[in-house]
Amino acid sequence: MDNIQKLRESVCIVDVQTQAACPHPSEMIDLFADYGTVEADIKGSVSLETQDGEKLSGYKVYLLRTQLQGVELEGHYPDLGVLVNNTQRWAKVYAGFRAFACTNLMINAETILQTGLNTVEVRTALNACAHLLVEQAGSYQRFLERLQNNTYNTQEAFNNRKGHIMSKIPMNLFSYIKHAEEQFRDPDSIYFNWENSDWKILSAMTDYVKNKAPLSHIDDTLLLQKIFIDGEEN
Repeated sequence: MDNIQKLRESVCIVDVQTQAACPHPSEMIDLFADYGTVEADIKGSVSLETQDGEKLSGYKVYLLRTQLQGVELEGHYPDLGVLVNNTQRWAKVYAGFRAFACTNLMINAETILQTGLNTVEVRTALNACAHLLVEQAGSYQRFLERLQNNTYNTQEAFNNRKGHIMSKIPMNLFSYIKHAEEQFRDPDSIYFNWENSDWKILSAMTDYVKNKAPLSHIDDTLLLQKIFIDGEEN
């Protein structure tokens, strides 16, 4: 059973204090009907059992995403999604670009909108973010080119750059730079033979996001990118 089917067959999460049910995942999935095929990231579930002994599952947090049309970025495809947090009763809609090679996400704060947990607000935010991505495509292109052009011709220079990034990265994100270093040393990793550059470092770090729970995907990606944005230093 794929993740979309698991969500469709899950039960609604009910707020303990208000006893109000969150929108069923199927309602959120159906919001993407006008955009294309939807995929889901889920991790962990709440197990419930009815009086008849039937076992049911519900999801506190999940992420839905689809591929947009009409906007391009070299080596990437446009990505539109929503992170649903049933526990805190909010949704975070985003638009960005995913790399064809590794499916890593690249986003910026201008194409993220947080809403209440209802389908009307989420639908409005999805439309807004899809349009914002078109407007921001140039900004994404400049960011990508700058990181790709920041290259290091010697191993010493590359090591110094990684050391500088380690000095800037928040402690709670240290596992990302550790993962990147493991990728650089693994002959089977797609990053092993990449040219030493800022783009290689960021890509190998954001690769680790896929191992984290959906709740971390957007915020951690933004924080990792911020390391390369602040001061635009080399």
